[in-house]
Amino acid sequence: MWIDKTISQKKRFLAGCIIKPMRLLTKLVSNDWGNPEQLTRILQLHFQHFPTCQLLYCLDAKGTQFSGQVSNNDVDMTTLGKDLQHRPFFQGILPYKGMTLSSIYLNDRNSQPCITALSAVTHDGDLLGFIAADFYIAQLPRLRIQAEDNQPHWTQYKGDPSIRSTVFMQERTISHFDLRLEKVTYVILTLLKKHGIFHAQIDFSSSRLVIWSVDSPFDFRVLCADELFSDELMETYPRQEYPRDALIPKSRISKVLKQFKALRNADETIYLRSGMINIINGTVGLTFSCDGFHIMSVSEFLNKDIHFWIGNNALNKTTPVTLPFKESA
Repeated sequence: MWIDKTISQKKRFLAGCIIKPMRLLTKLVSNDWGNPEQLTRILQLHFQHFPTCQLLYCLDAKGTQFSGQVSNNDVDMTTLGKDLQHRPFFQGILPYKGMTLSSIYLNDRNSQPCITALSAVTHDGDLLGFIAADFYIAQLPRLRIQAEDNQPHWTQYKGDPSIRSTVFMQERTISHFDLRLEKVTYVILTLLKKHGIFHAQIDFSSSRLVIWSVDSPFDFRVLCADELFSDELMETYPRQEYPRDALIPKSRISKVLKQFKALRNADETIYLRSGMINIINGTVGLTFSCDGFHIMSVSEFLNKDIHFWIGNNALNKTTPVTLPFKESA
């Protein structure tokens, strides 16, 4: 999942920033491990080498705090001896050599998302305890995470179980958009190709169109059927050149919209409820009557045939349908 990849990249960045000062610090504290006051002084002297660190302290092997708690402007000795074994970062697999980073958890002091680096302190192969460094996620440098590619792979998200369980008890109701489907696709095609609209979500069942414009990408507009069919709609969005950075060529937009139309009419039980197209990032999204949501690149979408979406069982109950376009992979 993308969120797992993002978190992994941020963890690698943080580890790269602190691995060297943490190695040096573990060697220094191992020589004075029996003296909590001296450990605290060592941590205080080296705190500056841990950028954005909130707290630095030592724990014994059982999870009891074994030094004072060092922060940017303070040293708190009252926490010495505090039992921390039930803290989230002390659960699971602990490092008996080297350093690990915990999962993100909520700090019990102020409920801020936090991550803790634990480094094992050893002497002659025996584990003495750990150095712990707490970092608030909000204080970490913002990273620009590079995607592995510009096109998402097909991903399916299951919908509401209550809708899925009754899908074969329902039948498609003709909407205002269905009555003028050719007009709907023509207007959307024109907005995308000539009027600066880069993202469109077509809710066929509820007859709504949600659009985003390159002139105001942080805003959106919801159009009902009457507004979509208005002769004055195009005057609201002046003509513009097609975006040069669009990943969907203009020639493919009509193919996508015709696929949407075919999937809307393919079956009276399993049918397309809404379709989404984003010409900038090249994605297509679909929500069906079973409430399942799919998102993929435009190339993947145009390469799927009707059997992939509707299934053979549904097709056997109705007139065979072929999607208007099927491109080679």
